[in-house]
Amino acid sequence: HPGGELPLTARIWAQLKWLGPLLLLLVIAAVVVIKRRRAKSGEMFDETL
Repeated sequence: HPGGELPLTARIWAQLKWLGPLLLLLVIAAVVVIKRRRAKSGEMFDETL
């Protein structure tokens, strides 16, 4: 395509390429923290993950 500007979907995909793993790490960290807090407070929680 002419011009230096990428289509919107291509720009979004380029950002998701490095944002995806970062968000995944944040989600995993949040799950770990929540499970540890629940374990410390003595509540029962299922270890499905």
